Amino acid sequence: MDVSYGRVLQPGNAWTSFDQLRYLFIFGASNCAVYKAYPEDESGSLVATEEDPLGIEWPGEGWSEPGLPTWSAHLVSSTQAKNKKPPLLVYNYAVGGSEVDDIIFQIEKQFLPHVGSKPVEAAWNAENSLFVFWAGGNDCAFISQDQIPERITSLIASVHQIHEAGGRNFLFLNVPPNDRAPILVGDADRAAAHAVKYTMWNATLEQSLSPGGRNNTDEDTPSASTFADGHPEATIFLFSIHSLFSQILDDPESFTPIINPSPDSVLFPSPYRFPIPSLDTSNPPLLHFGETNNDDSDSDTEPTWDTSPDASSKLPWVPASVRKDFAFKKEDVAKEMGTIWWDDLHPSSAVHAVIAFEIEKFLRNPTSV
Repeated sequence: MDVSYGRVLQPGNAWTSFDQLRYLFIFGASNCAVYKAYPEDESGSLVATEEDPLGIEWPGEGWSEPGLPTWSAHLVSSTQAKNKKPPLLVYNYAVGGSEVDDIIFQIEKQFLPHVGSKPVEAAWNAENSLFVFWAGGNDCAFISQDQIPERITSLIASVHQIHEAGGRNFLFLNVPPNDRAPILVGDADRAAAHAVKYTMWNATLEQSLSPGGRNNTDEDTPSASTFADGHPEATIFLFSIHSLFSQILDDPESFTPIINPSPDSVLFPSPYRFPIPSLDTSNPPLLHFGETNNDDSDSDTEPTWDTSPDASSKLPWVPASVRKDFAFKKEDVAKEMGTIWWDDLHPSSAVHAVIAFEIEKFLRNPTSV
């Protein structure tokens, strides 16, 4: 399925290639977070290192399946599997439940005064960094349609400050169709009301980011309407999480992993723990999670590691106790604890793997509007 869910709203000179990225800065809510407990450090971010590129023990503690990666962890895994040296370092400020005001706090109070100043341990620059923003899902749960433009304007006014600090490459993810999540799918009226807000949020976000966007009533105020026009040197990417999720829910079996995929196939294997052995990407391992070999064991039991002769045909470093089948099933499109949804709102690690794959595929070959 050769589909791109990303678009280049505005190209900029600072973007050279995905492989030139060294730093990934993420601002958002639960679908981005790699930890649940708020860091004690006032910077609000865990410190990424080559040994721990997420800044936390692999694969993090997000709102997806316990012990399995979310999209940023899958993305780092993929770059490591392709022998990217040095590794992509992730500074993740996302916190579950965040709305735009919280994300502004992440930007202005946690990032800018600390890592935003480009300390020696995080010597990012315009060319080696990408700033990622995934906002709106929690906002749409509580605000009216009339409040959406103001929220987006506030968000991108804050992003302007990252630009002032030297950021030039920006990736925005829109709102997924949470009206089709288990939490809403059984309530047609509520689902329909939320769907309208998601559509409006996504349309307003794109319009606000694009060159020639909404008219700005105050030319002295950096707002969502003038972000591209006011910063012609900025690279602005928009990735449609909504379209990707919709495709998964409409045709889940089209994402079923294939045997012996190429390195660019959907759901390229993502290791369970870091570091990983070098992979021969010319002959990648069989993409298959076998059944657990200790289903009846206590949950606190140490995972067993596959050392069987055919281990090379399976994902490297994945403990047998956490293996799962990544193939999506039609009967799971509105079901908790299935192959698509982990709970009533948050996607499974397999969906996060697809998100990571599609984002990387797009960033490796960006397509302009």
